[in-house]
Amino acid sequence: MRTVLTIAGSDSIGGAGVQADLKAIASLDLHGASALTAVTAQNTKRVERILPLDVSDVIAQIDAVMDDSDVSAIKTGMLFSAEIAEAVSNRLKGLDIPIVVDPVMIAGVGDRLCSDGLLTSLRRSMLPLATVVTPNKEEAESLSGKRICSLDDAVAAAVAIKEMGPRAVLIKGGHLEGNGVIDLLYVDGKMIELKAPRWPVKVHGAGCTLASYIAGNISRGMEVRSAVMDAKRRVTDAIALSYPIGEGMNAINPMASKQKEAMRGERIESLRWMVERLEEGLPASWVPTSGGDVVYSLPAPQGFSEVCGIEGGLVIKGGRPRRIGDVRFDASRELASVAIGLSIHDLARTTVLALRGSERNIKVMKRSGMMWADYDLQIRSRDCSAIAETVGRGIEQTGFVPDIIFERDGMGTEPMILVNGRSPSDVLRKIGPVLH
Repeated sequence: MRTVLTIAGSDSIGGAGVQADLKAIASLDLHGASALTAVTAQNTKRVERILPLDVSDVIAQIDAVMDDSDVSAIKTGMLFSAEIAEAVSNRLKGLDIPIVVDPVMIAGVGDRLCSDGLLTSLRRSMLPLATVVTPNKEEAESLSGKRICSLDDAVAAAVAIKEMGPRAVLIKGGHLEGNGVIDLLYVDGKMIELKAPRWPVKVHGAGCTLASYIAGNISRGMEVRSAVMDAKRRVTDAIALSYPIGEGMNAINPMASKQKEAMRGERIESLRWMVERLEEGLPASWVPTSGGDVVYSLPAPQGFSEVCGIEGGLVIKGGRPRRIGDVRFDASRELASVAIGLSIHDLARTTVLALRGSERNIKVMKRSGMMWADYDLQIRSRDCSAIAETVGRGIEQTGFVPDIIFERDGMGTEPMILVNGRSPSDVLRKIGPVLH
């Protein structure tokens, strides 16, 4: 098994630092080894105390790991002092091992995690060794000496940092304003924008986890660009599925992508069960003439490959609803876009059912007592990103996530009723009065 070594500080609450690193590395089916640089007393609200280890103790840990294990990648995090940074760089210099440098200076809770002089040592000694360096906005400003208020500013900072010696620079966009999160990767002379949803949650440990994913992916043989793109996907999952462990910031969930993958079989079977109930009990008058459909997503879906639906949808045969094909992932992109838009505002909304939006049916659903809204999703345009964005804007304008969306444009030639819920059984419960 490949070994990835993390050289970083300890986080007593277990949300960041070496604790987060080892979980992220393990999620990639790799072995994580560690060399502690400092012990911190911290929680989800603040850093209480920092005890840096003696330089000789840090190097002794690295030596012990390197002397016994074939380390395939190294990630550095909190180095705390210039003395530790210089010693670590001297120990790693000349090794033919990829190194990911996370230039940690401030904790997620806002407290300082470095002493005077570290910045100079990072620039002079660590960055020239880096395969990838992963600063956030504030760290990139410190390293480059440039203020970052826009994506153009981030480009200029990335160029300045690249001149300090790293092979690639990843400036993380989580601390920049905007509805989405745009990270900027500068590698092989190209600037690449990596976009992801901005989940409405504050987390502890995202930077540590992302850098560890990158190191692990490079350890597995990925090129830098692919390693970073996959790490971005994984950390987006880890943020979305973070969880509270205290009174402050959520703890990031480094195992999130692995947990989502394990849910795929259950999603398929649950949606098949729902489709069978619809075939048994949904009146033909509720199935759109252009075909009905239903989708069920993994938590925090990042694309159509994480939303399952009916291949070909539901049609009327012999006076009853019948599915055309089997249930599979990436089978219904327009309706999946609605599920993706809903999930950004309510992670629990994973299931969406499309019904015929006749005047009679709309009156029935409005009398149900459920929360409803009227959106113009322009589904016929088949612009899936626009559909998800329209759902998001509608939720922001109304201030709530509706149980029912009335879509006048429709997915074909008629209006639609889109019923959503937390699971297939939840949606079936909501349309219970309609079923035979």
